[in-house]
Amino acid sequence: MTASINHSAAINQIAPTFELDSSAGRIRLEQYRGRNTVVYFMREFNCMMCLGHVREMKRLSSSNPATQFLLVGGGSAAQARQLAERYKLDFPVVADPERIAYARYDLGKALGTMQRSGTAVIDAKGVLRLFLGSFNPMTSFLEREVSKTLAAL
Repeated sequence: MTASINHSAAINQIAPTFELDSSAGRIRLEQYRGRNTVVYFMREFNCMMCLGHVREMKRLSSSNPATQFLLVGGGSAAQARQLAERYKLDFPVVADPERIAYARYDLGKALGTMQRSGTAVIDAKGVLRLFLGSFNPMTSFLEREVSKTLAAL
């Protein structure tokens, strides 16, 4: 795990950092500085509503080749690889079984069971420009808002 000064997501502040295993090997969020980055935190790798957002991310990724996309899920590295292969993703799927990155983005569980999901758009300098977090996975990834934010960067 990478140490971080900022442990909560705040717009116009440096985005919280993390280092975790992914479908593309070990990654650190900081390695994407210099590129705009979109991070989507799924409730679970098998959340049906979240999987719809995965398809939207794939579409956005192909229309924004200069932007790095990361998908974070609360399962194992093996599950991350399976998801990446299943959807033929050209961006990493990050495994966060202990919810380290989720905690840094204040995406905890309510009553110990309801996992929050969310989206972070981080500019090339590492500054958080958009953050959507919700218990309702339908509102935790809004393609139009992500596209609008990317266009403004």
